[in-house]
Amino acid sequence: MGVQIILFLSICLQLIAAGAALRLTRLSGHRTAWVLIALAITLMAARRIITFLDMLTSSTTQSRDLPAELIALVISILMVGGVLRIGPLLRAVEQSQAILKQAHTELQQQVQVRTSELRAANVHFSREIAERLGAEHAEREQRVFLRQIIDAIPNLIYVKDNEGRYTLVNERFAEVFGGSVEHITGQTDTDLLPEPERAARYRRQDQIVISSRQPLFFPVGRMQNLTTGQWDWYQTAKVPLASPDGVVRHVLGVVSNITELKQIELQLEESRAALDAVLKAIPDLIFRINRDGTYREAYVSDASLLYVPEETFIGKTIHEVFPPEIANGTLALLKQALDTQETQRIDYPLDVPAGQRYFEARFVPTSAEDILLIVRDITQQKQLQQAQLEQEISRILSDFITDAAQEFGTPLSVIKTALYLVERSPDPDRRANSLRMLNKQTGHLEKLVDGMLTMTRLDQNMAFHCAPVDLNTVTQLAVDSVSGDVDEAGLTLDVQLAPDLPPISGDEAHLHRAIRNLLDNAILFNRDGGLIRLCTGRTDTHLMVKVCDTGIGIAPEHLNVVFQRFFRVDAAREKRGAGLGLSIALKIVERHGGTIIAESTPGEGSTFRVFLPIPTD
Repeated sequence: MGVQIILFLSICLQLIAAGAALRLTRLSGHRTAWVLIALAITLMAARRIITFLDMLTSSTTQSRDLPAELIALVISILMVGGVLRIGPLLRAVEQSQAILKQAHTELQQQVQVRTSELRAANVHFSREIAERLGAEHAEREQRVFLRQIIDAIPNLIYVKDNEGRYTLVNERFAEVFGGSVEHITGQTDTDLLPEPERAARYRRQDQIVISSRQPLFFPVGRMQNLTTGQWDWYQTAKVPLASPDGVVRHVLGVVSNITELKQIELQLEESRAALDAVLKAIPDLIFRINRDGTYREAYVSDASLLYVPEETFIGKTIHEVFPPEIANGTLALLKQALDTQETQRIDYPLDVPAGQRYFEARFVPTSAEDILLIVRDITQQKQLQQAQLEQEISRILSDFITDAAQEFGTPLSVIKTALYLVERSPDPDRRANSLRMLNKQTGHLEKLVDGMLTMTRLDQNMAFHCAPVDLNTVTQLAVDSVSGDVDEAGLTLDVQLAPDLPPISGDEAHLHRAIRNLLDNAILFNRDGGLIRLCTGRTDTHLMVKVCDTGIGIAPEHLNVVFQRFFRVDAAREKRGAGLGLSIALKIVERHGGTIIAESTPGEGSTFRVFLPIPTD
């Protein structure tokens, strides 16, 4: 039964080795060799399967095959270890040594048992001799098979004794060292290598492995193939092999050709060097930072733009480099970029050795844990923007002064004339007409000043007193406030208020003013006998107030500027108005979260639609 179990294990290991060899065809450049190895292992496994089946069907127990099967099992283990390469091979070799030691001990015990049995019964002597010869034959076959395996392995395989002599090498090793397996076996590195210092270095390595009794990996180095003359990169692993008495008498070496990997590594180093040169040539400051805010790398083209010298912040966190007021915001943006995997941007001023500068920082996530921080000096851009802003402010102020002078000039001239007539005219009717003119122009000036003050307060985000508001009620109040002006202008006002509109949140007084300004605009720029239509309504998300007129209309190129302050459709200013009504209306509506859309056909009239959001609560 023990022989059957051992034979079964041997079969399983051989099948595992065959499978591993087939898998190596995808990884190794020696695909044909591994296919042949897999085929050879499979054939051997098939042979042992037949033997196993014969034992199962046989009525007699073949206990005499135990030593041979133990050796076969050991060789199968070595075979699996050899296929699995370097790391697994080292562990397999150690396991194989332990198994061989155990097998040797068991074999000695078997010999003693057999010897006792031979002494007790000479009748079994011939059979024992036959079994021993069969075991030796099987062992020789296994040795031949092991030789085939190590010769098929693309790595350089060798075994040295503690004197430095080669006791086993594969054909690949012999090829690199420019000889045959038979020629190399029994020689030392001093005999084979032309460089004495190289041979001495190998000898020291062997002695370290033997004395430490630990497997060691030795640095990558170049070695010349003495057959082809080609120089390749190799890495060597050496493993101590202990004899059954526990003494390390041999060293197993596995030398891997890593030339392709080394070439890739060199290419990557060249690419990295080129990338570093490119990044350092870019005027931006580039940093790689991980999630906890630690600076990992930096590419700096101008050190004067750094808050602290480069060598002082690599490896440190943002909080260790910057004061809390800067570090807290920076780390928050960094984590937001990592969490959302979206680029985050911020502009900020900072005092650096080059003086106070303005920077634009972009947090670009490169992985779940790393950020590429790209910092650009935008000081010149900010200065240009500031200069442009000052120019724009100067232009607006100049336009304001010009428009205000024109708006105030005409009423003041009329007032001056009316005062002259009141003082000098003896006619009561003319004096009364002058007083009416004074009152009208004073009202116009009052309206102009009020509009300018309101616009200023809106620019300064004046406080709104919001409460639930009925839009129809506010609209009707605005209609009532302009009814006299409509009648005086000879216009018709058609009002249609949609029923059951929901209340909105707003400042009733300011909403009333916005709608009143739209009505004033429709009255001011309408034609004689014209029509004004006002209606309310709703969409799914907004309430709407629509004001239509049949006036002079607005040219298409002016629709995008009609809400600018002091803009007038009639450049000649024949219509008396402050030029602030639409600007104030838009400001009020926008403060309520809404908007105004203007549409117009020149010569036919204009339509203004006010949209105010319906509360979602």
